[in-house]
Amino acid sequence: MVNMYSLNLVLTMIIMALGLWAYMKLNQIAPLIIGLAYLCFSLSYVMILMGYQSTMPALLILLRLLGYCGMIVALLQMVVSEGD
Repeated sequence: MVNMYSLNLVLTMIIMALGLWAYMKLNQIAPLIIGLAYLCFSLSYVMILMGYQSTMPALLILLRLLGYCGMIVALLQMVVSEGD
């Protein structure tokens, strides 16, 4: 199980870094929001790997909820700005 969470952590960190890099290259807000959303996912995997899954489930849920809301906001921003 730890290997799966470790792999997920590495992948979310890669996506986070790509989002930040895209923000710096394109100067658009959506990639930054995506990078921050994946930062939330990364933090949740770090919590799981450190063993806080059962002791702090509310924080784990909050981090993932923030990540998903960030993705929703980024996608909506991309759709709205596409019409401009």
